[in-house]
Amino acid sequence: MAADEIERHPSDNWAVLTFETEQSFEAWLDAHHADEPGLWVKFAKAGRGIASIRLPEAIDIAMCFGWVDSKMHKYDEDYYVLRYQPRRPKSTWSARNKQLAERLIAAGRMRPSGLAQVKAAKADGRWDGA
Repeated sequence: MAADEIERHPSDNWAVLTFETEQSFEAWLDAHHADEPGLWVKFAKAGRGIASIRLPEAIDIAMCFGWVDSKMHKYDEDYYVLRYQPRRPKSTWSARNKQLAERLIAAGRMRPSGLAQVKAAKADGRWDGA
């Protein structure tokens, strides 16, 4: 699909994409995490028979790159969409996200951009504030 054919979300003009596998979402983030402001990921509703990445795995993958999720919305009869974006420089870390980051670090899955987010949060006190 050409760049001018990518569906855009009306609220922010970010791409709306569907990923059938964890690997395809990880590959997209690997290629675009540093140069995209964010994106909306489509998740197929249960029982629709549509191949779609699952929410828990998508959250893990995004965290590895220093991205966070927010704003789940109904999209249509078959999909929900969830917004992902790079963590903002002064954003707070929830206890859940700290535990997730620690688990991903221990598993060797965190990418340099995700590790940089953790390091910055520890350096400026946001890590201990959760």
